[in-house]
Amino acid sequence: MTRLARVVCSIYGATSLFLAYATVQQAMYGELWAVAALSVCSVVPLIGLVRETEHADAMARVQVFGGAAAALDCPDRPPLPRRTPGAEVAVAEAMAAACCETWWATAGAEHDPATCTRKDSTA
Repeated sequence: MTRLARVVCSIYGATSLFLAYATVQQAMYGELWAVAALSVCSVVPLIGLVRETEHADAMARVQVFGGAAAALDCPDRPPLPRRTPGAEVAVAEAMAAACCETWWATAGAEHDPATCTRKDSTA
């Protein structure tokens, strides 16, 4: 858990304690509807506290396990494709086969080789 997350959790806890104290004071000296409202409001920071700790745990899992933890959190998502040496070779071959700008613009369609103008030529 980061320092900021600890500070936020401390604020949530202090807010919840203050609201609980206000609820007790209202129960002794105030009206019943205010007691109900304050008791409900004192639970809300606890929900934030739980969410913050779950978020910190999820971030820790991602840092430790990398992307594998993200896949555990969302089982419906298909796994990310892995880079293979074959894919890198295919990309290198496609880039070597490019004869000119027209080839790139037309996605490798046939064209007149006499009109090829290589961008990397020094002529």
